[in-house]
Formats: sequence, C-alpha cells, structure tokens
Amino acid sequence: MFEHIEKSSQQRVINKAKRDLSSSRIEVCSEHNGEYTLLVDGHLDVWLATDEWDCSCTSKLNPCHHVMMSVLAIRSGSAVQQEQSLVQGHIRYKLFETSSGIGIKRVWVSESEEYPFSNQSKGSTYDQSLERLFSYELIEDVNVSKERLHDLLIYLAKDNNHTSDITFNNQSFPVSAELAGPVAMVQDHTRGFIIRLAKDPNIKATYKGGLVSYYNKKTKQNEIRKFDRILSAQAYKTLAQGMIYSQDEIQTLVCEAIPNIKKNIPVFLVTKVLPTAVESDPYILIETTGKEYGKNSVQSVEVITKLVYGDPVIATVTNGVLEPVGKAIPIRDIQKESELIHQYRNLKLSDRFPMSVTREFPLDRLQDILGVLKTLGAHENVKLVGFATKITLKEELEPEVNVVEDDISVEWNGAESTDIFDAWANNQRFILLRDGSLHHLPENWLAENGALVRELLLAKEKAGDKLPSFALFDLAKLCKQLNHPPPANLDNLRVLTGDFTGIPPATLPNDLKATLRDYQKEGVNWLSFLKETKIGGILADDMGLGKTLQALCVLEHQSLVVAPTSVLHNWISETNKFRPNLSVCLYHGTGRELDKEANVILTSYAILRNDIETLQTIPWKVVVLDEAQAIKNPKSLTAQAAFKLQSDVRLTLTGTPIENRLTELWSQIHFLCPGLLGGHGDFVRQYEQPIMEGKEDAAKRLRNKIKPFILRRLKREVAVELPPRTNQVLYCTLSDEERKTYDAIRVATQQDIVQKLESGDLNVMNALEALLRLRQAACHQGLIPTIEANTSSKVQALTEKLEEVTNSGHKALVFSQWTSLLNLIEPHLNKKGIQFVRLDGSTKDRQGVVNTFKNDEQCSVFLSSLKAGGVGLNLTEADHVFLVDPWWNPAVEDQAADRAHRIGQTKSVIVYRLVSKDTVEERILLLQDRKRQLAETALGGASKGATITKDDLLELLK
Repeated sequence: MFEHIEKSSQQRVINKAKRDLSSSRIEVCSEHNGEYTLLVDGHLDVWLATDEWDCSCTSKLNPCHHVMMSVLAIRSGSAVQQEQSLVQGHIRYKLFETSSGIGIKRVWVSESEEYPFSNQSKGSTYDQSLERLFSYELIEDVNVSKERLHDLLIYLAKDNNHTSDITFNNQSFPVSAELAGPVAMVQDHTRGFIIRLAKDPNIKATYKGGLVSYYNKKTKQNEIRKFDRILSAQAYKTLAQGMIYSQDEIQTLVCEAIPNIKKNIPVFLVTKVLPTAVESDPYILIETTGKEYGKNSVQSVEVITKLVYGDPVIATVTNGVLEPVGKAIPIRDIQKESELIHQYRNLKLSDRFPMSVTREFPLDRLQDILGVLKTLGAHENVKLVGFATKITLKEELEPEVNVVEDDISVEWNGAESTDIFDAWANNQRFILLRDGSLHHLPENWLAENGALVRELLLAKEKAGDKLPSFALFDLAKLCKQLNHPPPANLDNLRVLTGDFTGIPPATLPNDLKATLRDYQKEGVNWLSFLKETKIGGILADDMGLGKTLQALCVLEHQSLVVAPTSVLHNWISETNKFRPNLSVCLYHGTGRELDKEANVILTSYAILRNDIETLQTIPWKVVVLDEAQAIKNPKSLTAQAAFKLQSDVRLTLTGTPIENRLTELWSQIHFLCPGLLGGHGDFVRQYEQPIMEGKEDAAKRLRNKIKPFILRRLKREVAVELPPRTNQVLYCTLSDEERKTYDAIRVATQQDIVQKLESGDLNVMNALEALLRLRQAACHQGLIPTIEANTSSKVQALTEKLEEVTNSGHKALVFSQWTSLLNLIEPHLNKKGIQFVRLDGSTKDRQGVVNTFKNDEQCSVFLSSLKAGGVGLNLTEADHVFLVDPWWNPAVEDQAADRAHRIGQTKSVIVYRLVSKDTVEERILLLQDRKRQLAETALGGASKGATITKDDLLELLK
C-alpha cells in the first residue's frame, strides 16, 4: 500500500523507479546478501539493496508487496510522464586515466544529468557494435589495453553524432583516428643540413596509456589521439641520431630523403635556405641581357647559354652541378641533360655561344650576332630570352639643336644627350636604347660639334638648367658653326677676349685706403667686370703683386673668404688697413660663431670642410678662395666642399694655378665655371692626355678656352721697378763617409723598386719612401734612422755662406721641408754667433716671430719649414733665400722664395738651391724644369708639359 510508505521513502522509490525502471513487468527472480535480482520486461537487472526500502508492514519479503505495488503505481498517472522522459536521452562515453592506463565507461545522459547506464536504450547500431567489440572493458571495468586503444579511438571517431559526447578526464574532447607521433626537423648545420626526430609541436599534453592532446589546425581545437612512433625501428633509430647532408648533397636531401620521410611523418623545415623539390623538364636557355650605360641606353649585350629547369628558371646545371635559383629544386633527369647538351653542341654556330660561358658583345657587333641567336633559339628544346629578342636596327640619329636667345637645348629622337656623348667618348658607332632600337651615331656631326655641345649642356646642368653667362662664348662659337644668330648678350662679354683692353674702368670703393698700381687697377677692373656679369675667374698674378689688395676692392656685404690658416690674420690686417669700413667676422677656432651681419666672413679650408652644411646654405654675393691650389685635387673633401658653395660670383687667388698636373687647373675652373671644361673625364681625354703627348693643338684649344677667365701677370712684366731675382745653384760634394751611406741606400733599394715599377706592381708609397731616404742621405746622415751625425757637407756649405752673407749686413731666409733638418742647422748658427728666429708648425706666435726678424737688426736669419712659411709672409727685409733641400714641385719653392722677392723689395734677391752632386737632387732639378713647362703650356706659349710619371720615378732612383 503506497500510503503505508513514509514520505521520504516514497520519494526514494520514485527516484529509483525513474532511474531504473523502463518496463511495467517486474518479477523478483532471486535474492542474495540483501540484493534482489529482478526480471524487468524479461531482462535481468540488479535491484537496489533492501536497506534502501522502507515499509511499515511485517512482510518478510524485502521489498515487500507494498513496495512492489507502489512501484507499479508509479508507472501509472504522473509517474508515467517521468518514466517516459527518462527514456529520452543518449549514451556518453567517458575515457579516463587510471593508475595503470586508460579506462572507459558509458553513462546515460538525460536533461544534462548523468545516470548509470542500465540499458535504458538499446542504442544505435553504432552503440551496439561498440558494446559488442568492447563489452569486456565496458562491463568488467578494466583498462583498455594499449593494443586495443587505437582501435577504440578509431571506433569512437567513426560516428560524428557520438564524437561530440566523449569526455576524457571529465572534459569534453573529440577523438581522432589519426595517430600522433614524432616529426622530422630539417635544420642548418655547420656541415650543411641535418634532419632528425623532434616532438610534434601540435602535441599539447601527454597522458598514460599513450594518449595525447593534439591541436588540429584544420578544426582549430584540441583532440585526443593515440601516440605511436610510426617509423620502423631502424628508421626511428637513424633519425633519432640525425642525418647530415652537405651543401653538395642538397639535391639528395630535397629530392629523395625528405619525400621518403614525408610518407610516414611530417617534416618541418627550420631553415630559410633549403629549396623544395618540384618536377620539371630541362632545356637549353640562351639568356641575353642589356648592360645599361646611361639614362636610356645600353652599352653592350651579354649572352650566356645555360642548361636550366623551370619556366621561370628554378635551377641551372653548370658542369654537372645543379644550382638552385630560388626556393625550389627540380628532380633531375641526368640522361636528358646529357642528350640536350650533346644536341646543342651539334647545332651550327652554337660554338659562338658555348655552354655556361658569358660573352659580352659591343654594339658594333650586334648585327652580326642577332641572326645567329634567333636561328639557335628556333630549335626544339632551345629558348632565346631577354634583351636581344627586341633589338631592331633604326636610322642614324639626327640631333635637333635649338638656340633661343641665350639658351640651348638638343633633342635626339628619344635618346639622352648624356648617353650620346658617353657613347661617342667611348668610340662607339652605335647607340642602343632601352626599347631595343639600335641607331648609328652621327659621327661627322659629333666630330665637328660634339665637344662644344657637351660642354654647353653640362654647364647648363650645373647652373640649374639655365645656361650661365660664362658659356656664352662657346654658345656663340656653336651658333657660328650651325649658322645660327649669335647669343643676344654676347656683346657685353666680348671685352674678355681682347687682352682685357676693352674692360671699362671700375669705380673703386670709397673707403679704399691704398694707391693702386696700374696693373692692380686693371686687375680690379677685370674682377669688377666678372662680378657684374656673374662670371668666375682666377687672379693668377705672380707672387708678391698684391692679389689680396685687388680682391679686397670687390668685396661687399655677404662675402666669404677662404684662406689657409696661416694667412687668416694677414687678411684681417689687410682688410682693416685698406678697407676699414668692411666689418670682418673671423669664423675659426673651437668657439666660432658665424656673424651673418658682418660684411666679410673669413674662414680656413679646414673649417670649410667641417662646416660646409652650414656655409652652403648661405647665398653669398662673392666667394674668394685664397691660395686656391688647396682645391687642386677635385676628389678631396676640401674641393668637394668648395664646389657646394652658393654665390653670385666666385674668384680664386693663386700664384701657382698649376703645380703638378693639369687636373689642378680643371678643379679650379670647375669651382668657378662648372661645365666650362666639361667633366673631369672629358678634360683628361680632350686636353690633359693630348697635351701630355705633346699635341700643340690641344694646348692651344685649352689656352683659348680659359683665356677669358684667367688674369695672370708676372713680376718681370708689371713690376719693372722690382729689383731682379737671381737663381743660383750651390753644389755640395759629399764626404767619403756620406758617399758610402748614400750609395748603400741607393743599392739596397734600387733593384727592388725598379723591378716593381717595370712590372707594374709598385706601391707608390714604397717608391716615395726610397726617394725620401736618398734625399735625406744627400742632405744629412743624421736624418736617417739609426745613424748619428753632427754635421754634413751641405750644412757646412750653408753655414759658411750664411756667415758670409750676414757679415756683409744682409738678411737671409732658410727653408727646408724637414723640421728635423732645421734642428740640425741651429747648433751651427749658434756656434757661429748668427742670431736667428724660427717658424714651423709648432710656432704659437707667428706674427711675433715675423716682427722680430723685421725689426731686430741683429736677427739676420729666418729659419722656416716650407709648409709653415711658404705662404702668407712678406719678408722683404731679406734679400738672400736658401732652399736647403730641393723638391720636384718648383711652384712650392718659388712661393717660398717670393716671401722676399715681392712688392716693397728694394734690393736684388738671390735664391740659392743647395744641391749635392751626383745624387737624386740633381735629377730633381731636371724634373722641376719639365714641371715649369707644364704650367707654361696651359698659361703661356710652351708646347709640351709633363707630370710625374713612372719614367720620372725610375730616373730619380738611378
């Protein structure tokens, strides 16, 4: 009777019935230890223990008939709905770790609650099959054996409806039938590459029994997989140790080893340089490339014939060695490669383009090879590609020259002027444009007009695409050659070509405190005219004629003067003396400040180099470079900085516009009038090299070209009141001991130096070092390292002559290139009681030394190094100059000598060169003569010039 059951027991009965009863027919079959086996709908099931049932009756049955009837009552009325809801559910398979492996059980899930599985449903065919296959593990509660674990995962993964309700360690996990195992890693190695086993990076966790959590990149979730080493025992062992492949074995690694391993396990490439294998057929490729030359032209065509794979090419085969081009490598067919090479070599004319050899063909030969290339490219398994496929022969180029007022432009039917002139300079007969059109150059037109047009276009480019005034002379010449009217403004400049007689007189500055000589007035007139027409020029007057004073006459507000450090204060002194109204800012020293309000900014070449970023931003009215030989090397930082300055007019002052090479003149002209003499290469080709070869027409063309831009007067021409200067050589004879030393040095160095010179292997510094030792030995043994000597024949001769000169009341200047030689001279002067002062690079008070020599009558000798005293000094108190050690640059020596022989000198000046007989010094005198000819060639009327050559060095070392 249901009402006899206590309320709490009623609920338990209902709950148990809901969970365990699914049939209306219940029979008690047997009882054992308090548990009853019931037959429910004909099926055996285990009922709950008797202590879970309560009833107030005295029946000996447990459960009693009241309970049994209650259960039956539950199946009626409201309880029927609950029983029906219990039937609605599904099976969940639960995998879990045990102490010794992996277990599995199934539960019934209804309304998100788990219940022990008691055949609530027969389940699907899938569940029934799984029950049959794994009944032992499901019923007996035992671990799934390692041998059967993968089979279980395979079966669990079969039905997508069930894989979504599988848990592992009470967490929902999909399962996969795929195995997880090791992977192979390909990595860089010191000997090439190594491939070895590694843990799969997708394995996130490992569990007992051989299960792992594996991240599936496709589904982007973790899943349960069985771990297996997959490989055979031998393969596993080999890969575990690692397999090394050298660079020469890349093909074996890529085309054989990696594909074979990939059949079993994944392969990861932990290297960016290893290519991948692809299938491709080999063929012969004739590749042609246009070697670009300029903005729109090609200088030559390169041809190389190769055995290749891929289109585009992925690898080439050179002498049997495969060379990958990118990150792919072909699977080779060695037999077919051999057949292709053999077939190509049997083709007619293929020997002109041999396999794996790069041939370069100049434009003059293109017509000859194009037909051959196209014929070869038409054969089977041969492919012609690249620039040669689009080359076509066109008509000769015809330049169209347009001169409008004072400007010029040239059209070349698609070609660039710079390309045309570069091709012409390289003696090419054709020009090949990037579009493949091949044109004949107009050789006759270029021979007549090319150099002039090129210089004009370069000058225009340098001036910001506007033809500068200085180029009007050349434009007028071109117009005459082409029958064009002359430039409109040419008449204003014609005075520069008439020996300067027609230049109008300039108005001198109101504050000028000086009386100019006639030649100086002419110089100021010329400088003023250049300033007015914005044309640069070189004031190349002989040393001592007052170039500084002439330049001061044309300075105005916002002028820049760059000079050697040694003469900066001389410029300040001269400016204050002759142009007192001009304010000067000395921009020099560590704490320098640029006063832009000053009329004249005065700085050194060193500061120009260091501060060019600041100085080049100022629009100067006038820029003057004093002692402009400082920019004689156009590649030097000093010259490069000077080229960057902006100014309306540029002037240079120098008594030695050419010291060693004509390039020094080009560098100054390029600063003053960029483009006037073309580029440096053009200048060497058109002027310097022909002049060096003695061609008078080249020298004449150069003189005519630069004549309007250089004003040079010699002292003997304009300063007739200046006393004469006499040059005298004082020969010295080496003592026996000095001769032995000199000859030993000469013999020790001559053979090695001469051999290197003749073979072309000479390091110039080695030759100069040898010359240095010979020159030192000719002067004083004490100059040579490891040799000690108190005196020398030359020093004795110098001391005797100085004693004679000073005793007669004269003052003398003594110059040497070595301060160490001055050190050796001083004791002899002290011994003779000859008072002297000394100036060199270490002198702090330069002006104080000069003043002492000028004002102290007892001080009769001025010792100086050439570098420190060669410029910026006015020492007319001396009338004797001694050059102790001659050098092959006569201009440097002349600068030193002219410290005394200059305006203001009232006595005749004698310049002594001390030369040791039968030494390198005698040959230096001969070389000086040739160098004087070089300057005269460009600036005067001599016919041949020279510079230091290989033969000069050989001669000096004899």
